[in-house]
Amino acid sequence: MENQNLNLAGADNNEISLLPKKGYRKEIAKMVGCSEKTVTLALRRGIKGYKCDKVREIYRRLYMK
Repeated sequence: MENQNLNLAGADNNEISLLPKKGYRKEIAKMVGCSEKTVTLALRRGIKGYKCDKVREIYRRLYMK
């Protein structure tokens, strides 16, 4: 599952990245103060909202260097 492409839905530049190592959802969820499900929906389904925007922002900062 770690080799699947992750379409960072809602990304301004439509970047595609490989999934980071195990535990990324839990780490991001803890930083944002949301559930792991919210992290998944924000990154894979492009759900809109304040927390989802924060999830994408943190994901870009941590894993898309």
